Amino acid sequence: MQGFQSVLLLTAVFALQSFIGLRAQEVIFDSIEQVNILVGKMDKSSISDSAWYGENYSIDYPSPDKIELIEKYAKGVSVEVYFGSWCSDSYTWVPAFLNIADNSAFGKAVTIVGLPKSILKRETYAPGKNILKVPTFVFKREGVEIGRIIESPTENLGDDIIKILVN
Repeated sequence: MQGFQSVLLLTAVFALQSFIGLRAQEVIFDSIEQVNILVGKMDKSSISDSAWYGENYSIDYPSPDKIELIEKYAKGVSVEVYFGSWCSDSYTWVPAFLNIADNSAFGKAVTIVGLPKSILKRETYAPGKNILKVPTFVFKREGVEIGRIIESPTENLGDDIIKILVN
């Protein structure tokens, strides 16, 4: 019986290590700028501790009537957020967008993907998406792309989101 318990304990330890390893965020090293770059699919917690995240979370927040419109049209919409942890536009617009998502029907329908600087290597993390600039926010309704915000909003974040959702 003691042998069985030992095997069971070892199995549990290896399973836990595998689970923890799967949750680790992938990082690549930029040897030119000497910085780590987050790549791959991640959750918000991978970036929310960054200084730039907190500084920009509340910028350009839409008025209550615009949030109401976003809420009305966001049902059934998912958003893929492609960003660079090395990119100043990503520092600004990803936290601002996630604040809107946190307070609207997008909720958990947001996927965050970190991309490398190399446009050629981005295909590894965003196959078939043709992401040339970051951040890129890809809006989908029932799996079909309905619009993008690329690099920065044209007008402001709230209005750009509303235009995509309503059309």
